Amino acid sequence: MADPNEPNGRKPGDRVEVMPDDYGKVKVAGEIVALSPQHIAIRRHDPRAGEVVVHFPRAGFLVLPA
Repeated sequence: MADPNEPNGRKPGDRVEVMPDDYGKVKVAGEIVALSPQHIAIRRHDPRAGEVVVHFPRAGFLVLPA
C-alpha cells in the first residue's frame, strides 16, 4: 500500500533504514511493503526468524534511504 501524499516520495519496494529519533539509534534496514502518514512496514531478513515484516509508527522514527 502506497501513500500518494508521501512527502519524501517513498514507495513500496524502496530500500530504507528506520531508527528511533531519540536515544535508541539502532537502524533496521529493509524494503518498504506499506506506508501511510501513521506507519511504515518494511520486509527484512532475520538470521533466526527468516523473512519478517516489521511495523513502525511514523511518529518518533526516522526513515532514511538505505
